[in-house]
Amino acid sequence: RPDHLSAYGYRKVRTPHLDDLAKDGVLFERAQVQAPLPSVSHASIFTSLYPPRQGVRAVTRSPTLSRKAVTLAEVLHDTGYSTAAIVASAPLAAGSGLEKGFDLYDFSNPGGRSAFFGMRQAIMAKLLSRLQILPEAQAFRRAPEQTDRALAWLASQGEAPFFLWVHYFHAHDPYAPGWRAMKRDLHPGTSWLD
Repeated sequence: RPDHLSAYGYRKVRTPHLDDLAKDGVLFERAQVQAPLPSVSHASIFTSLYPPRQGVRAVTRSPTLSRKAVTLAEVLHDTGYSTAAIVASAPLAAGSGLEKGFDLYDFSNPGGRSAFFGMRQAIMAKLLSRLQILPEAQAFRRAPEQTDRALAWLASQGEAPFFLWVHYFHAHDPYAPGWRAMKRDLHPGTSWLD
């Protein structure tokens, strides 16, 4: 959260890599999503339209972009950019219209994994994974694989302009650090249960 990052003024915890990113990039003071669903929010991000205008309203009900909606990838592709999307999770799989304009829309549902949606199911999936009962239970590609795929695509590009969207899903994953980190690196005012 911004109230616990030094780039936003918090001084009790050091976040040097995020501070460097904030210093060299753009630091947003206020950001809002159009809906608490990835497909709806990403459709609004890539079209600059509110959900009623862009067409995507849910993952299963009204899951496709309006035919009139133009995506950022389409605009960039039409002006000569190479475009690629490396997508981690099923709610953003091809078929919604988000893939419009991308030369490469890289998504494959990880085989042998179950889709866990919602906090209760995500916690259960994490528990099953931690106990090694059902490892890698969640239906999304892990960050290292996403990064490797993105870097491979970048390496294949020449000097021409490009647009690359790399979608990670780990932010949705309940996070539990290792015991050593939990003993020494807790934020002030929190317990390991937090």
